[in-house]
Amino acid sequence: MNQISTGLESELKLNKILFSEINFRRSETDINCNKLQIEIGKHIEYVDENNAKVNLNIKIFAADNSLDLSLTMLGFFEFTGLQNKEFMKDIVETNTIAIMFPYLRSQVSLITTQPDMSPIVIPALNINKLIDSDK
Repeated sequence: MNQISTGLESELKLNKILFSEINFRRSETDINCNKLQIEIGKHIEYVDENNAKVNLNIKIFAADNSLDLSLTMLGFFEFTGLQNKEFMKDIVETNTIAIMFPYLRSQVSLITTQPDMSPIVIPALNINKLIDSDK
């Protein structure tokens, strides 16, 4: 395949993305989607000076145990040309999550599109707020 250079290529490249764990359990009772709780977590592991492994997970559950859904996804990223380490860290932390989150949102909706259940649609998030909440 021939690639055309635009001069606008990102220093951050997604090499691989996968769901490493998916757990879904629901009861026979009706699920009140307005009372669901959501927890989102992330962990970034710098494999070496040009690669990072990002773990993004979400847990959606009901206090009455009518629903329990958890997903973990991994993203493998490569970054080059970023000389300033602090800037590189900011780019990696913000952009990797922003790249991965739409896949996570989509998977939640796909899994919850079940008989006798309204699909769960997670709204778009302020990724900067999510990252700041972990600091």
